[in-house]
Formats: sequence, structure tokens, C-alpha cells
Amino acid sequence: MNKRCRSLIGVAAAVLVSSGSDAAVTGQAPAAPSMAVSIAARPVLRASTTTLSVNACEFTVTYSWSGLKGRNLIASFGLFERKGSLDESFNLHNVEGQLGKSGSLTHTFSLTAGASGGRTILARGRLFDSRKYAAIDGSASASGMISSTCG
Repeated sequence: MNKRCRSLIGVAAAVLVSSGSDAAVTGQAPAAPSMAVSIAARPVLRASTTTLSVNACEFTVTYSWSGLKGRNLIASFGLFERKGSLDESFNLHNVEGQLGKSGSLTHTFSLTAGASGGRTILARGRLFDSRKYAAIDGSASASGMISSTCG
């Protein structure tokens, strides 16, 4: 018990003793402290990120995820070219045996310099169920786009 509480209790006791009459407590008694523990499910935060870093014509893609369900999943990530409103894959890397709980994979793709006219490149990543070949909800992500003359 801290000093302040002891002081308040002492003052209250002195007031009751000095009043010379019986003290009565009115109103409702304070509620007993609750010892209940909530067992409500915490929301699961599902997330995935795909990053792309470039050094000359070396394109490094990192795909990370967490909070997803499943095991023996396939992580598929790689390079895509933006063509109009579509992203067309041209260099993918697949890694089997991944857990949905969390993971991070990195792969470097080497391209040849000198693509005529240049192109817009981005990286994408996603997890797939290895038995059904269905995409895992919440696992898709994409990097920002860059212009490159590597092909």
C-alpha cells in the first residue's frame, strides 16, 4: 500500500472516530475486481510484401508473408512486365514446402542489357496450395514499378 492510500485511510478513520456517532455506509458497495480473462480470438494480421532492388541488370526480388494458413505451400515470385493494364510474367521462381504462418524468400534474376525501347518491370509474389494449385487468400503482393533497358 503506498503512502497516499495510508494517509487517506488514516484521515477517514480519524473523522469516523471523532464524529462520536455510528458511521453508516450508504449507496452500493463497489464491485469486486474482475478476474475474468477474455478468450476472444485476436484478429489475425495477414500480410505479404514483395520488394524489388536493381543493380545494373541484376534484379533481386524478396517475397515475405505472415499470418496465413496452410502448409506445404508453393511460394511463387518473380519478374513481370507491365503491358498496358496487364502484368505479364517472364521470369518466375517457385519454392515448395512453405508454411503459411510466415516466411521470406529472396532470389536474384540476371537479365541481359540492351532491351530495345526499354520496358516497365515489377515483382510479384503469391502462395499456392500444392495439392489444389489454388492461390492462398491474402498472399498476393507486388513491388513498385521501374523502367529498365535490361531484357
